[in-house]
Amino acid sequence: MEFARKDFNCILLVNGFMLLCSHVFAESTFSNGRYPDENNRFITTLVEDFGRLCPFTDQCYRTANASTNRTFYWNDIPCCRTCRCEQECGNECCPDYLVSSFSEPELFRMKHDPIECIYPQFRPYTRRSHNYKTPYKMVSHCSMDFINEQETRQKCEKDYHEFNFDDSFAMLMPLTSFQDNTVTFKNMYCAICNYADVSRLLMWRPILNCKRHVDDILESPNDIPGFLTDHPYCNVFFQSTYNTELYPETCEMITNKCNMTGKWRNYDSFTEIACLSYTSLFNDQYKNVHCFMCNGHIESEVKETCKIEIYSPAPPFLPFTVVLDFKRKEGLNTEYIADKSLFDESCGFDAVLDPYTVYIINIYKSLDEKMANLLI
Repeated sequence: MEFARKDFNCILLVNGFMLLCSHVFAESTFSNGRYPDENNRFITTLVEDFGRLCPFTDQCYRTANASTNRTFYWNDIPCCRTCRCEQECGNECCPDYLVSSFSEPELFRMKHDPIECIYPQFRPYTRRSHNYKTPYKMVSHCSMDFINEQETRQKCEKDYHEFNFDDSFAMLMPLTSFQDNTVTFKNMYCAICNYADVSRLLMWRPILNCKRHVDDILESPNDIPGFLTDHPYCNVFFQSTYNTELYPETCEMITNKCNMTGKWRNYDSFTEIACLSYTSLFNDQYKNVHCFMCNGHIESEVKETCKIEIYSPAPPFLPFTVVLDFKRKEGLNTEYIADKSLFDESCGFDAVLDPYTVYIINIYKSLDEKMANLLI
């Protein structure tokens, strides 16, 4: 009887000075290597491609191509991680567990999923930078049928560090609905272009977090980019308020679509569909090896084994933490009451009616009143 599903179980001993790794085998469902939809051309190509690119990782019905006699170093593991073989695993199954190719509508929905995994912080995320303790699932794209007024779609999809603060800082922060179905929006623009009920949204709060004490505290949102440049040991986080029963959903930060880095060299439809179709984490950063290849890499850069990286767990917040309150400061310089012409059917000389601006002003005033009541 053949065996499949080799996983690497590792035990860390004596503060990281010894790492014991062993193979774990489970009996294969089909010892002959046949799989449910082996007559589907796409799935057959995908199964063979995965076996070639990931020679040390088993699928559900097919054992890994590489010899099991290979000796691994103490910190070596397969770059392609174990995939799932359960019913209803959707696009998280192993390649050979797929019972059919995904339809065009299904692929379209996966490609245009408005929800992404985002770190709530001003600095761009890097694996070794000073990051917030966990990323969250956030709606970060507009509804497909939203009419793009005042560059709302572009502002919804911007990263936090890309904002120039022409608008109120309150428009930038994440918001979470306090309803039975908890949804978090990356910023107010994403809430607006997804037709959210803004009266049911609770704004997160900005926090300055540094590795050591700083004497100069941020006075204005406009100071954030320069402040963080001068203080590389600091970051501005956005934190959900904990005096409510809101529990924003956390997630795992991986690249799960093609060209998310904007560096795909040559488009290939098979690679794009393959990236969406199955899950076998590649080097803990990509949904699978095909997602790796369609985000700035080529096949010759695919490695069979990767090194285990051991990090010391960081505390949730570093020693110096300050809750930032820009609203009072902004209120001194920002006119939230619209000009009367905006509310009239006709406008004054050299002016046009802009319902969007009226909408934003009313939203902000509503949020101000609601936040004042909730945070007392």
